[in-house]
Amino acid sequence: MSHLDLFAIPLYRTIIGTPTEVERDHLSRLEMTEGRHTALNSTNLHILDVIQLRELRGKIDLGIQEYMNHLGVDLEKISVNITTSWLNLYEKGDSTHQHSHSNSIISGVYYLEDCDETAPIQFHRAPGYVNLWPNTINLPIKQHNALNIDVITVIPKAGELIMWPSHLSHSVPPNESDTQRHTIAFNTFVKGTLDPKGGSELKI
Repeated sequence: MSHLDLFAIPLYRTIIGTPTEVERDHLSRLEMTEGRHTALNSTNLHILDVIQLRELRGKIDLGIQEYMNHLGVDLEKISVNITTSWLNLYEKGDSTHQHSHSNSIISGVYYLEDCDETAPIQFHRAPGYVNLWPNTINLPIKQHNALNIDVITVIPKAGELIMWPSHLSHSVPPNESDTQRHTIAFNTFVKGTLDPKGGSELKI
């Protein structure tokens, strides 16, 4: 007997290193304002475009390229580029409610500090059907895994880059630590020649 998990949603995780002193100094000087989903966001929504963060931007761009290669995307015909980027600041008790990102292909977050279990990121299964059965039917589960759960909690490390398809709903529970948490979030979009046919098929 064999099985194949159909139509997987890829979550990308990689360590790209913690910020340099120059990068931290620049980020600490950003003007912040109350955000839509969390306590404070930078007023600048293109922070990865500045020269002080050029090295960090290069590492994130490389991560995006590796992610798209994993998805089998032809990067000779298109490129996936960062369109918006901003700094998030979580004080104790701050959170981000469940949401997804529109007008974006891939979204991501870069973590400046360890989050341990006090400020993870959570990904939520889309409403409606939950894999094999409707979400109105709660079957007893012996062992929870990616096939039968509703929420996946990821505990990021300092210097970690996490990316996912932008339509995937996610949230950040309240920061239970006395330590501030800083993250850089970003959205992307495609540039180049798209496939005019669309759709695809895999025979197994």
